[in-house]
Amino acid sequence: MRTYIVLTNSDCNLRCSYCCECRKRAAVFNVEDNIDYLLRRLGEDAPQAGEKVLLYCIGGESLLHPQKLDTFFSRVKERIDPRFAIDTRFMIQTNGTLVTRSEQSAFLEKWRNVVRLGFSIDGMKYKHNRDRCGSFDACIDGLEYAKTLLSPEQITIKGTFTVEDIPRFAENVKYLLSLGVSSVKSNFDTGTVIPERLASLLAWQMCSVVDWLAETKCPTWWSELNDPSAFADLGCGVGDGSRCLGLDGHEYPCFVFASNNDRRAAVCQEANECTACVLKCCCVPCVAAMLAGGHAKRPWCAYTWARTIARMYAMLRKVEKPWHS
Repeated sequence: MRTYIVLTNSDCNLRCSYCCECRKRAAVFNVEDNIDYLLRRLGEDAPQAGEKVLLYCIGGESLLHPQKLDTFFSRVKERIDPRFAIDTRFMIQTNGTLVTRSEQSAFLEKWRNVVRLGFSIDGMKYKHNRDRCGSFDACIDGLEYAKTLLSPEQITIKGTFTVEDIPRFAENVKYLLSLGVSSVKSNFDTGTVIPERLASLLAWQMCSVVDWLAETKCPTWWSELNDPSAFADLGCGVGDGSRCLGLDGHEYPCFVFASNNDRRAAVCQEANECTACVLKCCCVPCVAAMLAGGHAKRPWCAYTWARTIARMYAMLRKVEKPWHS
């Protein structure tokens, strides 16, 4: 599905330990500016009539501003869908803690047929609370409420992990996969370097998840098993679909840089030591963030090796993507 990023705001009700947004500001997106920007992008891309298009709304915490989102969704349906004869859907990435509030729940009820929710849940309670300000119970309450409004296919989970989580990585991922959503993404904090000596331990943990998926026939898809080659040449986990309009009105190559506009000049390019790597086609962490941080090469080699081994192992175990994904 063709996807466009919409940066809605940078403020958030949490202060997660690894957040990529260095500064929390009160700025909120301008609806009409984003509509005009999307009209230009769609005009350039020329989608087919009847094509499904996903607008991925990300903050900050987007659900801090349900009235603004409601206005945006309405304007998309008024201006964009008729113009291109497309079927626009919406995805909101959320920390989940606001979902059960009256204003937010009414908004989700109104748009339940065209909205998806991506919950940021970092694993079991001890792990999630350590990095996400003790918000586990509120987040799970939000997830359970969302499941009464939306189908499993409309809900995903993204968990962020750090080096210290590697020894218990598998049990945390299995927990997320058991929560009854369509897919789980288990990425690592891009601000950390995984020592290469831990590659074998992480690979073992990932293969343990593969075994569990094969044995339980879990209907939830683990996105670590996706083929990354489509984005690898861009050195980016999301590809060129991450371009967006910043809160300052400038276009950025990625919402991460839009959130930290001191990085506007960062350019995605190949690191010198990565050019001849045998796993180049499997490596998709953010090259631009890595270069901005002064690294000589991508600092996630252990992760790339571990994930590649897990994908090969999943093929041997014939773990297939469920129909709903």
